[in-house]
Amino acid sequence: MSAGATLSISWSEAAGADGVPGWSIAEGEPGSGGKVYAMCDSMETPQSGVDVTWKLTKDATDARTNNTQDPLLKQDEITSTCTDVGSLRSKLLALADRLGYKGANIFVIDGSSRSAHSNAFCTGFGRFRRICLFDTLLPLMQEQEIIAVLGHEIGHDRLYHVHTQLVLGIAYSFVMLYAMGQFLTSPTIASAFFVSVPKVYLGITFFSKVWSVIDFAVSIPLTILSRSNEFAADRYSIDADADYAACLGNGLKKLTKKSKANLTPHPFYAFLTYSHPPLDIRLKAIREYAEAVYG
Repeated sequence: MSAGATLSISWSEAAGADGVPGWSIAEGEPGSGGKVYAMCDSMETPQSGVDVTWKLTKDATDARTNNTQDPLLKQDEITSTCTDVGSLRSKLLALADRLGYKGANIFVIDGSSRSAHSNAFCTGFGRFRRICLFDTLLPLMQEQEIIAVLGHEIGHDRLYHVHTQLVLGIAYSFVMLYAMGQFLTSPTIASAFFVSVPKVYLGITFFSKVWSVIDFAVSIPLTILSRSNEFAADRYSIDADADYAACLGNGLKKLTKKSKANLTPHPFYAFLTYSHPPLDIRLKAIREYAEAVYG
């Protein structure tokens, strides 16, 4: 398989060289006669959420020989999970419109070519709003779980968490750069370190040592604020629909399992460094809030 080659998935009465009808993954546009890399002898259109097994052909074996680093071609078979992207897109846009997240467009990020990490987020302002899904998220979760997770992400925007963090980030950068400038030019600060004349290389060294302590102290209230925002966004998603509590909890479990995150971090370490609450605490908060709102 050449770099940058176009692949297409199509159904044919004779998908492979053996003439078996079914689905095929081939190089080039459907019907162009390109190399067939994988076949599935299913006679029906794959349904959303259903796993489909594709058998690699001789062409795929040849490609594997020439490109041993390709993670998709290390076995004789590959399994894919079908997702009805059109249905998911319609429901996500309907949710965004219902929650007041107007003018959003949906983008799928090609994250699988770099890692197995899964994520979803909302970004941008006004008509430049974007709902972004990692392609690794689509086979990982069911449709309702993805929608509940996006309800959480929309909550960050509608509750002005994104705006607040942007303002705090700008203010923090301003203070940090101003302090660095003082370390580089101030004779008073230089004399405090027993340096008669301010020097750039010494100023950078002194600043990095002093600011590391300040940065650690400032990071604690910022992580507390971040965890508080996560709880608030969870509640926002639950308020959108009574079913989202269970779906959101299940989605978080799958994300945590996929990322192999520590399920039992030390409470003090989590307090100092975790921008997101530990999973057990978060799930408990979701259950308690759902029971308080919906009974």
